[in-house]
Amino acid sequence: MATRNQDPNNKSSRSLTNSTSFTKSKKISTWSLDDTIYWLKTINLTNYADNFYSNNINGYDLCLLTNEELKNDLKINKIHDRNIILRNTRELLLDQCKNYL
Repeated sequence: MATRNQDPNNKSSRSLTNSTSFTKSKKISTWSLDDTIYWLKTINLTNYADNFYSNNINGYDLCLLTNEELKNDLKINKIHDRNIILRNTRELLLDQCKNYL
């Protein structure tokens, strides 16, 4: 399973705004489970990778997750971490919508 990487010089531990072109080049709704886990690395939340693996959360599922599902089903108890996931998911979706306008 994935482990959390705190090295700020490592690409996989950078914030979404500094992530590789992966997140912008592939529609979030087509992401595989592994793509979603990679994305968790870009927002420094790989400590939840096991939760996503055990629930088989792909990109399509990620788009539909609610705060309640993150808390109750994925057992992400910290509201700050849930907000990071929800905010970055919305940002990705908005960025991808802009490409179609």
